[in-house]
Amino acid sequence: MKALIIIAFILTLILTLRVGARIQVNTASGEPIVKLIIGFLRIPILPAKEKRLKLSDYTIEKLRKAEAREAAKKAAAEEKKAAKKHDKQVKSTKAQTIPPEEKPERDILGLIGKITRVAKVAIARFGHHLRFDLGKLVIIVASPDAATTAVQYGAIVGAVQCLLTALYEHDRVKTTNKTEIRVEPDFTSEKLTADIDISFSFRIWNFFDLGIRALTAFLKSNE
Repeated sequence: MKALIIIAFILTLILTLRVGARIQVNTASGEPIVKLIIGFLRIPILPAKEKRLKLSDYTIEKLRKAEAREAAKKAAAEEKKAAKKHDKQVKSTKAQTIPPEEKPERDILGLIGKITRVAKVAIARFGHHLRFDLGKLVIIVASPDAATTAVQYGAIVGAVQCLLTALYEHDRVKTTNKTEIRVEPDFTSEKLTADIDISFSFRIWNFFDLGIRALTAFLKSNE
């Protein structure tokens, strides 16, 4: 009897575990961070961990093979470099007449767009089972030119509104007293900054609920 109770307790714990992902972006710290959520565990996915050095990777035979590969790559690179030298000179001349791209603004727009698409796909698959945790969505729009800042601000506000609409229409968004959501222009700065922290998760038992619902719908369609 005790064994059955223990087994039932363990199964209940497993089925109630939350599984999902956490996306964090902070322009001050560098590239985005993605973590896998399994219960209380947070397992880093991006950026990838640096590979640890092993002494076994530095035998004479392996070093010689590595040198041969590097020599072959260098020779191939030299051939391509000679063939493309003229094309690069032409492109660099044209590039001087083209205004520089606003990479930070484009990257943030692209990132918000990706998060929105992922959210919509996840909502379509998991419906009311999915939960979104909004920790922080703070973007300060800035650039060397005031007019450019204004244009970027409008574009980013529109992208953020699309994301928030997708999340709140789902009606499974969790916020806390520490949640901060704002997009502001800064005409005194020259660099865009962003601080984003969004998580989505569902419980393992939701898979069984989805399976039962799908099976019920299938059986009803055959009546």
